[in-house]
Amino acid sequence: MTLDDDMYVEQGWLNNILDIFSSNSDIGVIGIPYWEDNTLQGGAKVTINGNIVRTDPVKWETISTDQRVIPVEDVPAGTMVFRTELLDSFSLNDRYFVGMDDIDKSLQIMETDWKQVMATHITFEHNVTTDEDYAQVRKDYRERHRSYRKFVSKWGYRLSLREHIMFNYLFRLPWPVVNRIEKLYDRISE
Repeated sequence: MTLDDDMYVEQGWLNNILDIFSSNSDIGVIGIPYWEDNTLQGGAKVTINGNIVRTDPVKWETISTDQRVIPVEDVPAGTMVFRTELLDSFSLNDRYFVGMDDIDKSLQIMETDWKQVMATHITFEHNVTTDEDYAQVRKDYRERHRSYRKFVSKWGYRLSLREHIMFNYLFRLPWPVVNRIEKLYDRISE
């Protein structure tokens, strides 16, 4: 199991997860969706077109809790529980930083016969960090650039041109510059 240190779990969650594993021998990893900023998040569909990897987040507002699990190709590393047998098929690299760790993990698991699913009847609460903490930890762009270069050395060029430019070139700039460019891009995209 991997669990971010700022996740709050709900009562009885582990028994629910163990029940899913015991009744589904082909499931290797279960992700738990989490609330952050009043939005349920976690899990993604992964499509590979040619060599390019694209992730599309689960749209939780469209998911019924009548299904105990939904199939995905990417579960959040910060809220995942996996079978010990799966450890023979993938490795979590703690030298990856935010940005590449989830997709690396997902590509490894996708190369196995194990299924990845998200639980629908369990949720966690993700503690909201301050802007200062977020800027120091999650937006260390030079570290994200280093992480991307490590990802490329392992998997090759697998992201879209826009993402490649962002991770490979833009993230070499100082944080205040990148932050302004991101805000401008977000305004243009709305």
